[in-house]
Amino acid sequence: MDIRSPIMTLVAQADPWIVGIAAEWIGWKMWLSDWTALSHPVLHAYLGLLAQILFAAVARRGLASVWPWLLVLLLECGNELLDWSRALAYGTTGKALAVETAWDIAFTMALPTALLILARCFPRLNGEASPLAATATDV
Repeated sequence: MDIRSPIMTLVAQADPWIVGIAAEWIGWKMWLSDWTALSHPVLHAYLGLLAQILFAAVARRGLASVWPWLLVLLLECGNELLDWSRALAYGTTGKALAVETAWDIAFTMALPTALLILARCFPRLNGEASPLAATATDV
């Protein structure tokens, strides 16, 4: 069974402005990659980390909070949905796009995941007092 047929039907029924937004977004990503001279995976890694730090700062949450990490994941899923919507509209989906999507998500979430784990395992890195240090000063 070819899964692309029902999906292609849905995409064909969607408003063409979605495909236009996706094309514009992909153009911006290509421009940013050219302008910074960074490869596509490196851009994903850096922008994921930057987004996590910005989300944490704007939300006034520590990096040990899962919310900034979840917002990065949500943003990345939206990015990949735009990539897929354009690919579906032009019929360029396939195994290569699925593999590229998986790698994009992995590269985007690698550094935010490492930062979240570090901040949770080592609270002092996040500016929080260690529970052991708090009990030692109370004695």
